[in-house]
Amino acid sequence: MSKIHTNPDHLRKSGNKLSDFGSKLASGGQKLESVGQNLVSHASGDKSGFGSVISKAMGKGVQITGKVFQEGGRVVEGAGNRLGKTADLHQGADEHGAGLLKKLHPDDEKFLREASLSPRNHDPELHATKDSFRSSNRRNYLHSTALTGGVAGQRA
Repeated sequence: MSKIHTNPDHLRKSGNKLSDFGSKLASGGQKLESVGQNLVSHASGDKSGFGSVISKAMGKGVQITGKVFQEGGRVVEGAGNRLGKTADLHQGADEHGAGLLKKLHPDDEKFLREASLSPRNHDPELHATKDSFRSSNRRNYLHSTALTGGVAGQRA
């Protein structure tokens, strides 16, 4: 059984926030690129040597920075959308698995709760606490092994 626990609603919400941030970042990058273009075009009209060169260089730098931010925003927005799709896939797989289990055990709700892949339906530590060795002696056992550096693992 997998140790990965997901919450599709949380993934969707996080994906939406990431997507919104990406669109804002792309919008800001587009505005920055526009400012850079305006600065370059303004510097092209200036015939004085030194100021024109600095304005063109700054304009190109701002324009390139804007393009980078715009592309970064596009990538982040896509990642947010894919995160939402991942949530849909996880929930769909969970519902499909539950549906198959219901076909095999239609009357046994307790079995379905214990066998479900979703962490929302059961306590993942339930199986460890039912075993008396794991629940009471596990901590002592781990601290006394040679590999963990416990009391028994210390050299005289």
